[in-house]
Amino acid sequence: DLHGIWVIVEITIIYTFCEELGWRGYALPKMNTHLSAFTAAIIIGFFWTLWHVPLVYLYGSSLSFSSAVIYFLHIECMSIFYTWLYFKTNKSLLLAGLFHGTTDGIGAFFPMTNSLMGQGPNLPTTLLELAIALSMAPYLWNIAAKSRLLYR
Repeated sequence: DLHGIWVIVEITIIYTFCEELGWRGYALPKMNTHLSAFTAAIIIGFFWTLWHVPLVYLYGSSLSFSSAVIYFLHIECMSIFYTWLYFKTNKSLLLAGLFHGTTDGIGAFFPMTNSLMGQGPNLPTTLLELAIALSMAPYLWNIAAKSRLLYR
């Protein structure tokens, strides 16, 4: 049913945009006055992972150590990527929120990328995300000095 798919897309975009208001719209600028964008992204990723842990249990799954590590890496990678996107788009929460919604929806259309716990990607997908995130790290690390001047 096309209507059902549209409702899922709308909810995903609204939900993820609201998350981005908190993570990139509020927390990142506050943290970036004292920390590099990379360090802020890592700290936000830690709390973002904790925020999502209850979702794992909603799917009736349990969180083994290995799946927890993979899930943590995934969220950290996404935090780095969305932080990079936020700064590269002149601090656009709209684009960060839309991309967040898109990446969350990928599992619905490409279930082979999902982990067995029902929340987050599998190991090969997470390793690809990690490679991409690490390539963005130097850019985010350099934002530290620039950001301190902008937010004062």
